[in-house]
This record gives sequence, C-alpha cells and structure tokens, in this order.
Amino acid sequence: ALPGAAVGAHGAGHVPLTTLGDADLARELADSRKRLEDVLGRPVDRMSYPFGAVDRRVRDAAAAAGFALAGARFYGPNLPGRDPLLLRRTEAVAWDAPGDLRLKAFGSWDWFRLRQSDPG
Repeated sequence: ALPGAAVGAHGAGHVPLTTLGDADLARELADSRKRLEDVLGRPVDRMSYPFGAVDRRVRDAAAAAGFALAGARFYGPNLPGRDPLLLRRTEAVAWDAPGDLRLKAFGSWDWFRLRQSDPG
C-alpha cells in the first residue's frame, strides 16, 4: 500500500533457478507467485531472481509464468529497450552523495558491466 513500493516473488525455495530442470523451474516460479498472490489477494508480476542467477532459459520461463519485470545480477543502468525480465541494478549506498547517485543512475560507474556475461 506504500506509494512507489511493489511486492515481487523471489522463488519458493530460494535456489539458483539456472540449476533446475525445466519442470522444477516452472514449478518454482509458479509456486512463488501463487503464494504471494494468495497472501496479498492481488496479482504479482514482478520478481528478483534468487542469487541474481538467470540465463535465457530462466528468463523465458519467468515470462511463461506470467512475470512482467524481473531483476537480475547484472550491474548498470536500464536504458530504453532493456528487456524488462533482465533488469540491471545499480548499488546505492547511504554515503552516496547526490551527485554520485546521479552518476550511478546514468551508468557512469558501470565498471561491473565489463566483467559480466549478459544474456540481454
């Protein structure tokens, strides 16, 4: 009920989804979504991949399970056209000055990206 806040799934058993077979992956995604929907009484279409573990197969399974947005382990800004099921993240910490936060949000401190394999 908080403005700007959303509740999303994070896996029923909090296991790296990339390690599961197709049937277990589908069940893990469906169960995590249904549990939250039962508690909240409303649809849940967002998630964060446990441990940030995602590849193209897991991304496609999340889409098939009805998720519209999902956060992954990839660092950097989410520029226009970014796959909403492979969203990047930027670390913001309490000691970030406003100018530093602005730079991070626009990708100026995106050196982690250079070290990652990104299926997006």
